[in-house]
Amino acid sequence: MADDTTKGDDRAHFTLKNLAEAALDYRLWLHMLLNAVSLAPKGGLQLYGPTIIKNLGFSKVNANLLNAVSSVLVIILSGLISFVSDKTRLRGPLCIVAFLWSIAFAGGLYGLPVGSDKWTAYAVLTLLSGGNALAQGLNDAWVSINATRPTNRSIGLAMAVMGSNLGGLAGQQLFRSSDAPQYNRAFLAILLLYSASIPLTLLLMWVYWRGNRTLQQGRELIISGKRVDPAVNGKRFDL
Repeated sequence: MADDTTKGDDRAHFTLKNLAEAALDYRLWLHMLLNAVSLAPKGGLQLYGPTIIKNLGFSKVNANLLNAVSSVLVIILSGLISFVSDKTRLRGPLCIVAFLWSIAFAGGLYGLPVGSDKWTAYAVLTLLSGGNALAQGLNDAWVSINATRPTNRSIGLAMAVMGSNLGGLAGQQLFRSSDAPQYNRAFLAILLLYSASIPLTLLLMWVYWRGNRTLQQGRELIISGKRVDPAVNGKRFDL
């Protein structure tokens, strides 16, 4: 609102028509899908983290204490990557950085030999869990900052939350007792989910790049059947 007062023009006119127009904005659906895919690993690791650590050879109490370390790491890494994202206005590239972080450590756990040192396995698991939801804040900020109208922003954020919850529910099915204690299939699934998140992010970046190019050429951009006039809404989309 401080950067672009035109974004508040329809804030008092939230109608079924606005809802229908927002539902036609395919970008919002892409943001929702990105959260659903990239946050499925978080749902599984949050729920089964203490069990995984306990299976490494730690006591129940120590497993719960050790599992908390990844939450502290999430706070640190989320703050750092969000700060960089706001300074550079790069959302997609930093989402991909977060996914590559998770792919590296998920791959490490998947390929870890049976009988490896428990502290090594714990360290890799903690690094994976500490970065497994970094893209969530970036994606939510991305859909918010690039919304062309307040109604799209509100509905887009609601859809992003829906995607997060759907991913969390699906993620709880990743870890099965038949796969214990190595959980190779679960870590392979996590690896594939993060890998699938990268082309989704690249698609969103291309959509916004194309939108910026259209606006830069002084042409109107059509979103949800509505015209976005570059002379009025001249702020470039964040990539």
